[in-house]
Amino acid sequence: MKDLMKQYNKTFYQINKAKESASEEDFKILSGMVGDLQYALEWMRTAKRPGNRRGIERRVAYQRAIPADPQLLQVLVSAYRTGRARYRRVESASD
Repeated sequence: MKDLMKQYNKTFYQINKAKESASEEDFKILSGMVGDLQYALEWMRTAKRPGNRRGIERRVAYQRAIPADPQLLQVLVSAYRTGRARYRRVESASD
C-alpha cells in the first residue's frame, strides 16, 4: 500500500506541475485528476471514505437494526426450540 501511495503522490506532484503550463482546456482536465488523486490518497491514508465523519463501526444502533415483526420472531424461536424449524427464507413485514 505504501508503494501505491508513493506512486499516487508522485503523480499528484507531476500533474500539479503540468497544470502551470497547461492550456485552459487541459487545465480543467488536470484539475479533475488532482481532485481524484486527493480523494484516493485521503482514503488510503485514513482507511475511511473521505468526507465521512464516522466509520461504519460507529453507527448508532437504529441505523444498524433491521426491523422485524416480534410475533414472527416468537414463532421462529418456538419452532426452533421444539425442533420443528424448517430452513427456508422468511419474508419480513417490510418486504
